[in-house]
Amino acid sequence: MTLLILIVTFNGVASLKKTLTKICTQSYDGKALIMVIDNGSEDETLAVAKGLLDASHHETLLLPFPENRGVAAAYNRGLDEAKYRGIEWMMILDQDTELPGRLVETLMAAADGLMQSKGRIAGVAPMAINGFSPDHHYSPYAWSKNGLAEMDLFSTDHPLVPIDSTITSGTLYHVKALEDIKGFNASYFIDFVDHEAHVRLKQRGWGLWCHKESQIIHYLGAFQTRLPNNGIWVEHAPFRYRYMCKNMLDAHFRLCGMRGRLNLMVQIIRHMTLVIRYAASPASILMHIIKGGSDFIVERCGRIKNRFSCLC
Repeated sequence: MTLLILIVTFNGVASLKKTLTKICTQSYDGKALIMVIDNGSEDETLAVAKGLLDASHHETLLLPFPENRGVAAAYNRGLDEAKYRGIEWMMILDQDTELPGRLVETLMAAADGLMQSKGRIAGVAPMAINGFSPDHHYSPYAWSKNGLAEMDLFSTDHPLVPIDSTITSGTLYHVKALEDIKGFNASYFIDFVDHEAHVRLKQRGWGLWCHKESQIIHYLGAFQTRLPNNGIWVEHAPFRYRYMCKNMLDAHFRLCGMRGRLNLMVQIIRHMTLVIRYAASPASILMHIIKGGSDFIVERCGRIKNRFSCLC
């Protein structure tokens, strides 16, 4: 078996059936294990997943967590399963991501080619199309001392483009690369889980690539609207901004230089002004951003205190 396809679910009954049906009915070169980890759903997600997996001709595994442990913990449980079974590649999917027919085989072929020519390959990702606005795609990122910056995939005609980060959903990961960085950061409940892991992969010398001719349809956020400059305002549930702020600050202070830290803080302030202008729930979002910043400060001060205690 060469491939594990991991879907992490939470109260996803509205979208899971379409996503999982597509995955379970596709054929793959070689054997594939389709694994669903449910993060303590309170709706019919678990029953829907069980019915679809039982009807699949692929080998399947359904693992329900008794409570919501967060996406990083679920990703790492999938990684453990892949390592235990000796599986080489793991694709991660959100419960609302749509895949075209041959995407998995196309990414597997691209990964095999890169392994032969480039060596330390962390993974291959498709281009993510905005499900709410199909004329818009989510750009991958380059990482530098200044932090993350969006990349232009179309500055080259080559279908494979080296990138530093992208969303986890749809990405085909080399299990050995994730094992080398000890998996995803389990302290990140949700948000920035992908970028933090991808930066650590880059620092360990692993390469991540985007196959821009492969596309997934991804539904990001709870709410989207067009901006006057024809950009897209993506709004998440307010509680998530607490995790976004805390995790982004933590990752930049651990993995980035001073310039990147300052750039992030400027970006947070700018985003807060956009929240005031465009958000449907500005007060709640701003409150959670402030809480996330406070959480980061408290944790960082605790680490510094413990470090000094060890020296005494």
